[in-house]
Amino acid sequence: MRTIIDLLPDPIDQWAVFDTYDQPPDSYSRGTVCIAGDAAHAAAPHHGAGAGCGVEDAAVLCAVLDMAVKRVGATKGGSEGNAALITTAFETCDAVRRERAQWLVESSRIIGNLYEWQDNEVGSDASKCHDEVYWRSHRIWDYDIDAMMRKTAKVFEARVAEVANY
Repeated sequence: MRTIIDLLPDPIDQWAVFDTYDQPPDSYSRGTVCIAGDAAHAAAPHHGAGAGCGVEDAAVLCAVLDMAVKRVGATKGGSEGNAALITTAFETCDAVRRERAQWLVESSRIIGNLYEWQDNEVGSDASKCHDEVYWRSHRIWDYDIDAMMRKTAKVFEARVAEVANY
């Protein structure tokens, strides 16, 4: 590591901002594995909302795992049925969270361009920049968490009902 650091110019006056915009995951779940937070949807810091989005993921994960645990032992198929419950829980997370989280990744990149006057439509028009930042920020701030949780329960129950083992 020291060798790599020694190769860097002194002083460093630029830095890179990485996100998952160009290579988003196809899904946040595969079988009994689920990714959330930055592992699923790393966003540029321009909205300041990436961690909050990860907390939303955690709320959904906790809810679906709680619903799944309450069904463990009541399923047909023993451990296979239990694994199917976990898979269903994680598929529910993907169904509920991916659209909003990927929107945040894209919007964070757009906001960065706006702040640097690099947006092709807004350019350096401060009023247009304000309007764009305003609606995007309110889409984050005014999000209905309770509705998200109701949707989570509804989607989970519907998916469980589709699986013949339950």
